[in-house]
Amino acid sequence: MHMPRRLGNTLTGLKEKADVFALMGKVHYYEYQHNYSGALETVNQVIVSFPGFLPAFIKNMKLLLTLQDWEQTVDTSQRLLQKDKNNLEALRMLTLHSLCREGDFTESVNQLSNLISSLVTQEPHSQELFYRMSFAFTRVVLSGAS
Repeated sequence: MHMPRRLGNTLTGLKEKADVFALMGKVHYYEYQHNYSGALETVNQVIVSFPGFLPAFIKNMKLLLTLQDWEQTVDTSQRLLQKDKNNLEALRMLTLHSLCREGDFTESVNQLSNLISSLVTQEPHSQELFYRMSFAFTRVVLSGAS
């Protein structure tokens, strides 16, 4: 499947002027092409150029996790929580880290409690968000049961 010519023109236009949404489009394009290092390089450029743009930090965490760089994933999660102490994605990443990587069930329960408290506070009526947030943990538990 070929990407439209307009995308090529957009990517060329990025050389002239930094636009956060065009750069994030480039990140998604690289991710679509399974060029995770290119996506990570571009999202890092977004973070440097637009340090207040939190979706770039979230994408950075997810790319780092895709590359199985847990240490950098945790560092990015903590940086994001410094900017937004109740960021649900950062809390989810830290919970996954304590559960999957560290195997620290006590810490995992504490992290999960923080995540649930933030969910209840921020999005009390969003059942879909609760489902999406619980999906990763359900998969971990089910994979351990078999």
